[in-house]
Amino acid sequence: MALFLALFCSFATAQSTDSPPPFPSSQAPIRFDINFPGGSAHALVEMLQEVSGEPVNAFIPATASPFVLPPLSYRNVTVEEVLAPLRWFQNVAILHDGVIKSQREGYEWGLDRGIWVMQVQTVTNVPDIFEVEPVNIRRLLAHYSIDDLTTAVDSAWKLQGAPSESALLFHPETSLLILKGRRLDLETARKVLQNLAIDETVPEVPSLDVHVLGAVNKPGSYAVPAKGTLIDAIAQAGGVTRLADRRKVTIRRENESPSPSFEVNLYDILNGAAPATSLQSGDTIFVTERIR
Repeated sequence: MALFLALFCSFATAQSTDSPPPFPSSQAPIRFDINFPGGSAHALVEMLQEVSGEPVNAFIPATASPFVLPPLSYRNVTVEEVLAPLRWFQNVAILHDGVIKSQREGYEWGLDRGIWVMQVQTVTNVPDIFEVEPVNIRRLLAHYSIDDLTTAVDSAWKLQGAPSESALLFHPETSLLILKGRRLDLETARKVLQNLAIDETVPEVPSLDVHVLGAVNKPGSYAVPAKGTLIDAIAQAGGVTRLADRRKVTIRRENESPSPSFEVNLYDILNGAAPATSLQSGDTIFVTERIR
């Protein structure tokens, strides 16, 4: 939102309506001391007229009233020298003689020029716009656990200063990592995941051979990362079916004799109520189907 304050100042000297004549060589601008306590542009114009003894013609739009000028204290100055420093304020730009200048650029103020224009800009904070983006991480799950992937993305977000509203959610049935954040946050997450892609020329990370059977979409044998968990194995098997009993998953440890078996509650694990179950090479995972 831009607030424009037009300030037209001229000394009450005889001048043509077409083009203002230059100051006579014998006439110098009036100098004065001023201690402006701060306030509106109206107040500054009134004080300039009072201390200089000269009329100041000014047009100030009603929309300029909310803007408050800072305190000003000068000795032995002219009207021109009072207005010129205002260009150094971050939200104030001065237009002089019809030419727009950046506040970071130099100005040359001619004594024969009497027109001033002040442009005041107020910045309105734009709220963050959050978007949701799904990313398929099926290939990455062959080399990393889901905890490894989410921790990598979350660490990058923390370093970047992502808002607390940014979030990620893993959907094991589809191997989708669903991201929520600003566009910058989503781009950072994509870069992290892209950099985790395995170069085929690099030796693969040791993996565990496990078997996933029962109420899963793609039963079979899979290789999961050495630190993989039950969630990683089920994700590679395409997730559980609609008829799966997530509260009753059996793991049989085939590499031990006798082969022990135990039940885990996948529902609690997915909801964070129970820790992820680690796997060993040779494990057989059986997802029980609900009784109809």
